[in-house]
Amino acid sequence: MTLFQIGQSRVEEKGLRYKLLLIESLIVILPMLIISYILYVNNVLLSFYHFLIFALILLIILSGLVLLRQIFDRILLISNFIKKAVNNNEYLTDIHKETAELHEITNSFNDLMKGYEDTNAELKRRVFELFAVKEIIEIASKSINIDDLLNMLMEKVMVVTRSQIGSVFVVEHEKGCFRLIAQKGLDGGPKKDSYIDINDSLARFVVSNKKPLLVQDIGTDSRTMKPNDPKYGSPSFISMPIFIRNNLFAILNLSRKEEEQVFDSNDQEILSIMIGEIAFALENAQLHSRVKENLKDLQVRTAELTEANDKLQKEIIRREESESALQKSEELYRDLFENANDLIQSVNLDGCFLQVNKKWHETLGYRKEELSDLTIWDIIHQDFIPKCKEIFQGVFSGETANNIETVFVTKTGKPIQVEGNVNCRIEGGKPLFTRGIFRDITVRKQAEERLINTLKELQETKDMLIQSEKLAAIGQLTAGIAHEILNPVNIISMRFQMLDKSENLSDQVRKILNVCKNQLDRISKITSNVGNFSRISEAQITMSNLQDIIEEVVDICKPQLKVEDIDTNIQCPTNLPLIPLDKDKIKQVLLNIISNAITAMAGRKSRRLHITVITITSKNSIQLKISDTGPGIDEKHLTKVFDPFFTTKDQGEGVGLGLYISYGIVKEHSGKIWVQNNEWGGASFSIELPLGKDAIR
Repeated sequence: MTLFQIGQSRVEEKGLRYKLLLIESLIVILPMLIISYILYVNNVLLSFYHFLIFALILLIILSGLVLLRQIFDRILLISNFIKKAVNNNEYLTDIHKETAELHEITNSFNDLMKGYEDTNAELKRRVFELFAVKEIIEIASKSINIDDLLNMLMEKVMVVTRSQIGSVFVVEHEKGCFRLIAQKGLDGGPKKDSYIDINDSLARFVVSNKKPLLVQDIGTDSRTMKPNDPKYGSPSFISMPIFIRNNLFAILNLSRKEEEQVFDSNDQEILSIMIGEIAFALENAQLHSRVKENLKDLQVRTAELTEANDKLQKEIIRREESESALQKSEELYRDLFENANDLIQSVNLDGCFLQVNKKWHETLGYRKEELSDLTIWDIIHQDFIPKCKEIFQGVFSGETANNIETVFVTKTGKPIQVEGNVNCRIEGGKPLFTRGIFRDITVRKQAEERLINTLKELQETKDMLIQSEKLAAIGQLTAGIAHEILNPVNIISMRFQMLDKSENLSDQVRKILNVCKNQLDRISKITSNVGNFSRISEAQITMSNLQDIIEEVVDICKPQLKVEDIDTNIQCPTNLPLIPLDKDKIKQVLLNIISNAITAMAGRKSRRLHITVITITSKNSIQLKISDTGPGIDEKHLTKVFDPFFTTKDQGEGVGLGLYISYGIVKEHSGKIWVQNNEWGGASFSIELPLGKDAIR
């Protein structure tokens, strides 16, 4: 290698070293200038801790640049060795040695760069925290609402600590509970302004110790020792106290950190800084709230004083006017008292009259000189004296008796109905006398009584007209139905008569034929009754045994009862007295009720027909009750079941006349029929029939 080439190489190496030095300077100086400018523009004040972090970062960067310089020098040295090795092999050993050292330096540089990257990430996080603190300070300086400040604080610290669940509770020491101000990240959690007992919350440790509660594992921490709820994610959480002038005001709770991380002392430190920055704003907001409340109270007090002063001025004017008008008022009162159209009286505690007006004398007929010998109990009707004494006792206690009605007796003994008010004059807590104003309402009471009687008569007439209209409409309808039924019945009856004349019939067939003929006769009678039920008809009365009638009706219904699988329970005394009845009509009533019971029990799990008969000696009557185990009758329908055309059956299954006709038949027998739901869930129809000779009207 020539001297010129060696000199040129050294010049080139020197130029590269200068350039590397320039690059190192830019790497150190430019970021520091940029960060300083950002902090200056945003007016961010750094603590000693932050200055220490920046110094460590700067030291790491300088160390990395020194290592980079050493690597560069090693590369240049290796390059020179390689150039020399081209002409001399003895330099190869040195090259290998330098290469190994370069590899070690490279590994150290990689480790240093990784540490630099970690430190750079930490620096970015700290810068982010500083900006969050600055933003909190800016917002806090503009807000005076405590709820808004706490809500903003919660949102900012959740971002800084990368928490997904956060809440803020105000501590209400008097009530021994927390009040929720803000909550985020937990679906279905407590609502704003809801209360939580302090002893039921893990934040009670913050209240008792007035220190932060940092838990990295809720299951193993000695203060908690409880399983972690999966909805909170990581088992770690942190609760920070918020003080206002050394008084515990609120508690900030954070949980579910991103990537299942746990809270550490760094989180606690930055939270303390952020809470400390907002504490003054909270104190300012609290003072502003108190000032606002005091100002409002002051305004109310001022308004009250102003109003009281106005009232006082008006009262002075009013009293002056009252004093000037008092004499005229007394004269007017005397005139009204004497000429009033009501009876006015004053009575002392012994019942003696102190003063009465002109109308009182005219109505009761007593002269003024007779008042000294009278008491209030001399003019009150003796039947009303006990009630009036009770009223006067209440009046003596300070009560006012309004709209009381009683009866006065005139001097001639004539009763007069009066209505009035009585009160008592009380001074120093002691009653002095009573004052009463009464009006003669005798004529009005007589008119009211006549009006009530007239209204009753009108209502009875109205009910009769309505019933008459119902009967007229039903009569027209049933006349056609009865005619249509009787035609085929007559034809069947003639056929049975022809069969009866036949001589080849067996006794069994004739017996069945007689049953059919009897039933056809009964159909004819029922149809005739249906056609004539809207007008009064003569009853076919005979002294009958109700037990025989029940057995006959049940025997007729046996086929249908058997088909529907209905059990029958009949409880009837064997020594029933005979009663006057129209047997066919009573049978019709029983058939209607039993038929309805069979229909009601269709499809029911339990089907049982209960028939009981008892004699009521006190009423001189017999009571028959038919009960089923059906679904019963709706309460709103109980008063309508005996109305014509009322039915709960489906269309085509009934027209609603059976119970109406039954009701009329029982009424013809001077009896009663009613319905109520029973203990089995079904309905019970009760029929009460008299035993006497006047059973039929």
